[in-house]
Amino acid sequence: MAIVLGGLPHYGSIHPRTGVAFFSKATLRHRWIPTTSGSSLLAHGFNYLWAAARRIREQVKADYFVMLHSDVIPNGGWVDELVDLIQWHGADVVSVVLPIKDRRGVTSTAIDDPVDPWTPLRRLTMSEVADLPETFTAADCGYADHALLVNTGCWICDFRKSWVDAFPGFEIRDRIRVGPDGGPQAVCQPEDWNFSRWLHERGCKVVATRKIGADHAGEYRFPNDQIWGERTDLAYREKHGDQRIPPESAGVDSHPSGRLAQ
Repeated sequence: MAIVLGGLPHYGSIHPRTGVAFFSKATLRHRWIPTTSGSSLLAHGFNYLWAAARRIREQVKADYFVMLHSDVIPNGGWVDELVDLIQWHGADVVSVVLPIKDRRGVTSTAIDDPVDPWTPLRRLTMSEVADLPETFTAADCGYADHALLVNTGCWICDFRKSWVDAFPGFEIRDRIRVGPDGGPQAVCQPEDWNFSRWLHERGCKVVATRKIGADHAGEYRFPNDQIWGERTDLAYREKHGDQRIPPESAGVDSHPSGRLAQ
């Protein structure tokens, strides 16, 4: 049995099904110590939970830290599956692949561009993720030397590793730069991708998985266990002019939900 600390950051209400998954249906096999933090400052809320977990880590002899966003609804027993995955793969971090809340089917899992930290080299779509191993690394995507940029919607880390104390905290960076058309462009380095880069620079093993089914809840449910949306990230193709992706792969599948989130 592992001891797992859980953090649920939120701003405003927590989706009812997320609350059930977090407080009642997380695990049947491990000791689960959940807590929440409400803040309109996203990274600050994350850092509050991280700092609070570090404070009690030695006291409770914690093995893992898990985070779940207030609009992510994983299947029951999701913490059990995360613990199994991180142990099986010997990883530092395991993140569940989640689609962005629009109809493109683009996920928040990406491959880093070491030359341009403001825009990833490519973002993975639900279609592309389905062609990868169920749990994968950047190498499985064909980019062994690049950072795999994962999201913080549903993830686990090994809280016994030395890097945990060295991690300076989650940080979001924003700026305006000159865009491709010569005009001003607002760009962002989100906290999850900055975290991924930090881990990569220190040689940590970061993996992403679709083994755990989950909905990203917005006006509709955006599931991670079906193929839907664009075949490839069309914004990526426009930026890079990547000829490796055949034009016919840019078709669109309809969104699988078609129903309001419940």
